[in-house]
Amino acid sequence: MLQNKLFKGFVTIGKHGFLVLNITAKQEIEEKFIATVACKAAVKAHMVLERQEVIQLLDKLLQLPNPFTCPHGRPTAIKMTRNDIEKKFSRR
Repeated sequence: MLQNKLFKGFVTIGKHGFLVLNITAKQEIEEKFIATVACKAAVKAHMVLERQEVIQLLDKLLQLPNPFTCPHGRPTAIKMTRNDIEKKFSRR
């Protein structure tokens, strides 16, 4: 599998037998730049969105391989129980 010329130099086997993707410093910088641009363009707190915009964003979010974090690793959603919500609004 790793003998394939397409993957040579890009993928190695780590010490525990896992595949390791080797990326260059340039690729890492590009990924960080793209992540930053994505976060800057993201919906922020107190922004007003139309219902259709919310539906479209949620549909796109759910199509991602990992919809639970932004490119920087920050959560895109949190789980709250009814009890948690009631505590926040001083109902308990």
